[in-house]
Amino acid sequence: MLRELRAFRDMESTEYDEKPQMEGQPGLEVAGFHLNAETENALEGLDFSNMLRPMPGRRVLLLSRDNFPHDKKLTEALERCGCEVSALTGTGYWKMMGFPHDAIPPVRPWPPVFA
Repeated sequence: MLRELRAFRDMESTEYDEKPQMEGQPGLEVAGFHLNAETENALEGLDFSNMLRPMPGRRVLLLSRDNFPHDKKLTEALERCGCEVSALTGTGYWKMMGFPHDAIPPVRPWPPVFA
């Protein structure tokens, strides 16, 4: 998540040729929101891999964004917990995330996995 926020911040500053509003303040500012350094560090240190518990028989649907690969560590961790993992490619994310006047709602191209 932080990697994406940082990339978005960098795109903003490049596109609008502006410096962050809170320059000099520790932390991360993105789209007008500021995460202080403590929050940024706490998010950086999150590790959910030790929070998974046995979940035999559970079905999990993982959707990637457009052609991004699925998170291999997450998939493997869920499978180790006994989950049946279906990994599909979600399409249309980049179109949906365009400027509001250009954004296109995603179309559900895949069949329902869980009925």
